[in-house]
Amino acid sequence: MRENACSTKYTNITGRGLLAPVLLMSSLALSACSGNSSSSGAAAAPTVPFEILWMNDTHGYFVPTYHAEYTEVDSYAATAATEGTVGGYARIAALVKGFKAKATDAVFVDGGDTFDGSPMAQLTQGTAVVPVLNAMGIDVGIPGNRDFAWNKESFLAVVNGGTTTGTQGGLNGFSGSPGTTAGVTAAGTTSPGLKYPLIAANLLDATATSLPVLPRYYIKQTPNLKVAFIGITSPLAGGTKKADGTQGFVVEGQAWDATTGVAGANVPAGFKIENEISSLAATIRQKENPDLVVVISHMGYFQDRKFASRSTGIDVIVGAHTHHNVTTPPAIPNADGSRKVVVVQAGSHGKYLGKLDLQVSGKQVVGYTNTLVRVTDANVKTYAPNGVPDPDVQALADAAYAPFKTQFDTVVGYTTTVIERRGDTQSTMSSFLADAMSSIFGVDVSSFGGIRYGSSIPGSVAAPAPITYGDVVNMISPNITSGNATYVGTTTGTAILNSLNSGLNAEYGADIYNWGGGDVTRYNGNVRYTYNITAADGAHIVDLSVKSGGVTFSLVAAGVQNAPNLAKIYTMAGFNSSITGAVMTPALTAVDQIVAYIKAQPSATVGPKLDDRAVCLDKASQPAADPQSGSYQCYGPGGI
Repeated sequence: MRENACSTKYTNITGRGLLAPVLLMSSLALSACSGNSSSSGAAAAPTVPFEILWMNDTHGYFVPTYHAEYTEVDSYAATAATEGTVGGYARIAALVKGFKAKATDAVFVDGGDTFDGSPMAQLTQGTAVVPVLNAMGIDVGIPGNRDFAWNKESFLAVVNGGTTTGTQGGLNGFSGSPGTTAGVTAAGTTSPGLKYPLIAANLLDATATSLPVLPRYYIKQTPNLKVAFIGITSPLAGGTKKADGTQGFVVEGQAWDATTGVAGANVPAGFKIENEISSLAATIRQKENPDLVVVISHMGYFQDRKFASRSTGIDVIVGAHTHHNVTTPPAIPNADGSRKVVVVQAGSHGKYLGKLDLQVSGKQVVGYTNTLVRVTDANVKTYAPNGVPDPDVQALADAAYAPFKTQFDTVVGYTTTVIERRGDTQSTMSSFLADAMSSIFGVDVSSFGGIRYGSSIPGSVAAPAPITYGDVVNMISPNITSGNATYVGTTTGTAILNSLNSGLNAEYGADIYNWGGGDVTRYNGNVRYTYNITAADGAHIVDLSVKSGGVTFSLVAAGVQNAPNLAKIYTMAGFNSSITGAVMTPALTAVDQIVAYIKAQPSATVGPKLDDRAVCLDKASQPAADPQSGSYQCYGPGGI
């Protein structure tokens, strides 16, 4: 039957659990599916195997690291003890060489969020990553939202070669006075420029002409196939400024006023460019006559699925941005029913190498097998040439890390639990940071943003794990907060409620195009709330309370708001200067504040755990936990 011919088979080849297998593989045959078969009555076209290898959202972690998902908090210490670290560009490069050696037609692509995230990337505005990337054999890549972390001039310097603008854009030195420009990056750093093409069809210069900043597409000729790659960067790139604070880039679909120099950073509008990309795909097919059109996207997994259903002319979307471990990629019927679009993504931080093996016939995909290859020493020994990380890439990675090694490898304490970043409404890392800030400054409320990137520390009671200075830099992520500084001020109950609803509206709202990125803002243990993800926008919060001066104030009870308590002013500390009446605390940098806090704990040991500060009430009515979405307390109707 046609339905059976289009079904997916999933096989967990080997592994210790849902999220830490050696290989995750799924297969799909499209030959009998509508829109993916040869024309009736015509001679059968030959079938050509084509392999797409890719990495996405590595965030500049060019050396191996640890990375746990929200659902692995209780198990990751054991996983890490068995498999060791994951990722690392030298391992990835070696695996790519091994797989390419066995495939006649193959490419290796990068899905973006590559220049920013790791402490080394942050401290050099991405330039430390570039020489390592250039040795990996990447055929084509796109920029992600975090690749625009600083400003227009620095982005172009990293990509084309040149010197960045230094600390402008929020990155301050990791030593010296907080909020100052002291540090390695004060004078800017130099990039040799990328040696592979970077493409983005929707990234425009913020000028009256709004010309594309990068090539819109790239044609790759392999021995038997001609493949067109279209790049789509994140709508968040439209917020990029110049060093002087004026608008630098805009994204297609977002309003741009050349007279006032103001861009309408409308995230949903940046997604709604299906017609423009469909038109580009049609033009490419007419002009270039490719065998396949592949989009490399930094929009997000569920955003890509929606985009696939509303566009035409695309065969595959190699996705990024939301860090999904897509083990069983769907084939989404496109807008005119002519094709089924295969949508893939390979986690983050280099823990997986994506491997999509397509069967191509008559300029269509007629079948595929998708494999997520865990990037570990064990798999390198099995699949890489000579069974070792690529020596050239390893030498460059070691050289790039060398200037930071002494400081970043210094042990400042220990943890008896797994400290991890991800989670829709809380994580052990964010709870630790928010609780530490409230303790340090004696405030009612403290918060930390819903950042997605960041490595983990695999501690347990039986085997406490060291926390290094570099780990603390990784936790704070100074370039996405307001520099390497802490701030004290005030907030209101209304502001807390609005911040939570805003995050829940975006992440669990009716339209996935409203979710540009990031998770819900996290708070310290004095702020406690329950929520329903299926509620209407602005009505997710069921109960919300804040503890102040030993008294618990109810802000929302059973969905009913308490106006006096919402209007009440609470003291607040955080890493963001947007706190009302924010005053920078001058004694120590943010990193050194947290280092001092860790050292002040008994035996310099911490052990943050998930708790009931944020509880999803309608979890039972949602789909069962999906290994593709390992970072969520509630999974939601769309699979999130």
